[in-house]
Formats: sequence, structure tokens, C-alpha cells
Amino acid sequence: MTYKYNLINKYKVLPVEVKASLWFTFCSLLQKGMSFLTVPIFTRIMTTEEYGYVTLYQSWLGIFTIICTLNITYGGFYNGMIKYKDDKDGYTSSIVFLTSLMTVGWFVIYFIFRNFFETVLNMPEILVCIMFFEIFIKAIYDTWITRQKYEYNYRRQTVVTVVCSVLTPILGVILVQNTQNKVLGRIVSFVLVYAVVCFILYGNIIKKGHKIVNYEYWKFSIQFCVPLIPHFLAQTILSQSDRIMINNMIGTSEAAIYGFSYNIAMVLTIVYQAANSSFIPWLYKRMDENDYIKIDKITQKILILIAVLTGVTMLISPEAVWILGGKKYYEAIFIIPPIIISVYFMFLYSVFFNIEVYFGKNIFAAFASVIAATFNVILNYILIPLYGYMAAGYTTVACYIMLCFLHYLCMKKICDAKGIQQNLFNVNFILIISALLMFLSGISIVLYLHIIIRYILIIFVIILLIGVRKQILLIFNSIGNRKR
Repeated sequence: MTYKYNLINKYKVLPVEVKASLWFTFCSLLQKGMSFLTVPIFTRIMTTEEYGYVTLYQSWLGIFTIICTLNITYGGFYNGMIKYKDDKDGYTSSIVFLTSLMTVGWFVIYFIFRNFFETVLNMPEILVCIMFFEIFIKAIYDTWITRQKYEYNYRRQTVVTVVCSVLTPILGVILVQNTQNKVLGRIVSFVLVYAVVCFILYGNIIKKGHKIVNYEYWKFSIQFCVPLIPHFLAQTILSQSDRIMINNMIGTSEAAIYGFSYNIAMVLTIVYQAANSSFIPWLYKRMDENDYIKIDKITQKILILIAVLTGVTMLISPEAVWILGGKKYYEAIFIIPPIIISVYFMFLYSVFFNIEVYFGKNIFAAFASVIAATFNVILNYILIPLYGYMAAGYTTVACYIMLCFLHYLCMKKICDAKGIQQNLFNVNFILIISALLMFLSGISIVLYLHIIIRYILIIFVIILLIGVRKQILLIFNSIGNRKR
């Protein structure tokens, strides 16, 4: 009991920024965790073809969200909050209305040319209409959430996140089990819950802001975000185009298996994003102080930890597939290794990308992302018909390696222009770690067939992690303390 009270007292004296960071991390884990934990339910009560249509819908949703809203919430909203700090409510309400207006405008364009769009999207008209409605309410939700993060209003965000994260899968299971169109039931479950919440939020935002049209605010946000659209769109295409092309070129069931494999691998992004979010403030502080040696040392230790987690996830993939998908998704184990390696390279390229952002060179990010996304589409178009849907996993990892290389070259060029002669990161070390993971990916299929050897490796890695847990905590403590 004494320990419990001490913990509570320590929490009470924490700065509001730290409390907010803890609760925002919890909300992110809850959202992604609930989505991940419900995968085995939906994969068992839906056919692979039905699950494939849900995967296709989510892929197009990601692409059209950027087109309809310009990704203002993730692009220039924070900057707008700073620039118009004396009228944050007015700026928020005008931006919410702007994203709503743009979404409605794109829906009108779709409706006029719906025959063309239905051929391209390969989805029924009802699903496309729901998609535009989801984009409409998602823009409201994302803007409100971003505003809460900006002002450290973690209590409100936590309540809304918990309600939505819990009710959505519950309603989803009910609708999927009690409707003939299970695809529609699964998609509508998300839209219904968030629609109720978002229309309440929408009313409050407009009421507080009193402004729905402000051309200055609109002009600033559009000018800020439009140059970033190629980067956002290319990143989404790089991660989503595989499923769309597999669906169109081979079949919906194959797209479902590929999407299922991707969902397992993407669990790692929870850890990767948390590590990168903590690393960025520390990195920028070290850059301000020209402390490049410490940057390299900490980066090496983080990469070792990330590589170990990547390797463990790869080794336990057969069990993850069995638990989450069952027999009908068993062949997913043969595509998971390259997809998991792709996720590792997602983190690795962000290491170089952080330096580009620090120096404000966002145009390089767009350049690299567009090239990698273009090559991914071309390789998929050539190789999927020849080698089947599994080829998409290998084209993806190849393009993320290319993306890392391009971002490294961009970062190197920027550092040379800034007169930084010392290497910020040990390239040889990064190459060795990456090569080891690639080797593990290559032999993973063999390891999947020898369960004893695989379990011995898993136990060895777990013992190793336990043995170095204090060193791991020291790494994150040093990152968490920006003064060190």
C-alpha cells in the first residue's frame, strides 16, 4: 500500500506536460491495441474475401483523406496554433469548416464522375459514399484531438478515446454477426460511433470559434500544406498501394491475407513511433549544442533495441498468425518477414528524416517519398502478375531501403551545406544491423519449420533483454532528460 501511495504522490507532482505525454501515449496504445486485439474476432466471423474488402476500403480511405483534407491536421495545424495564438478558437473552427467544405466538394466531383471512380476504386457505390462521410467526421475528430494535445487537455482526450475505442469493436462484432453484408457492418460500426461523437465536437468547435470562413487562416493552412502533399500522398501510396493492386490484379482474398500480414507487422510501429517521439526533442537539443558524438552513441543503442524487437516479432510470427487469423490465414507467415523488415526501415529512414526536418528542408522528404512510391507501383505492376501477391512484400522492402538511402543522401547533403563535417550516424554500424536483420528474414522460413531451434532463439533473446534491461532504461532516461 505504501508503494501505491508513493506512486500516486509522484504522479500528482508531475508537470502537466509529462502527465499529458503519458496519457496521450496511453490513448495511442489503447486505439491500436483494441484494433489489434479484435483482429482474431473479425478474421473468424468474416471470410477472407469480406476481410479483403475491408482492407481495400481502408487503403483507399488513407489516400482520399489526404486528397480531400490536404492533411491539414498533421501538416500546418500546430503552426497555425502558434501563428494565430490570440484566436485559437477562431482558427480551429475555420479549419474544421474548411476541411468539411473540401470533403463535400470532392464528394460532388465523385458523384458527377461516379462511374469512372467506381471502376478505378473497384468498390460498390455505398462504400465510397460511406468513405467520404468517414473522411468528413475523421477530419473533425483529428482536429479536435490535435487541439487537445496542443493545450495538454489529456483528460478530455482520454475520455473520448476510451469511449470510441471500446464502443467501436463492440458495435462492430454485433453488426457483423447480425447483418448479411458483413463488410458494410464492419465499416459502419466505426462510422456510427465516431459520427455521434464528432457532431457533438463539431457543434462545440463552431460555437466557441464563431468563425467558419476566414480567408487568411485558409490561405495560410493551404499554402503550408500543399507542398507537403506529395510527401504525405507518396507515403500513403507506398504503404497502401500493395493491397489495392493485389485486389485488382489477383483477388480480394489475396489482398486480405496480405493486409492481415501487414497488420501484424504494423504492431511494431506502436513501439517505433513512441521511441521516435521521445527521441526527436532530445535529438534537436543535441543538434543545438553540436553534440554529434552523443547523437551517434544513443542512436546505435536505440537501433540495437529496435532490431532485437524486430527479430523477436519475426520469430513469433507463426504463433501470431495462428492466434489472430487461424488456418485460413496460415500462408501469411511466408510474407510477414519482408513486411516486418519494411517496418524496420520505416523507423530507420525517420532517423535521417528528423535531421532534414530540423533544418527545415521538407522538400527533400517529398522528393524521396515520391521516387520510392513510384518505384513501388512500377515493381508491383511488373512482379505481382509474374510471382503472385507475395512479390508485393519484397517490392515494399526494396522501396523502403531505397527510401532510407535517398533520405541519407539528402541528410548528408544538408549537413555538408551546413558545414557539419562529422558523421551524425555510424553508417557501417547501421549497415551491419540492417544486414543481420535481412539475413534473419531470409532464413526465417526455414526457422518456421524447426520450432525447437526457433524457440531456443526466442528464449535466448528474452534472457538477453532481461539481462540488459537496466541499460535500456538508462537509454530512455537519458533521452527523456533533455538537459543531459
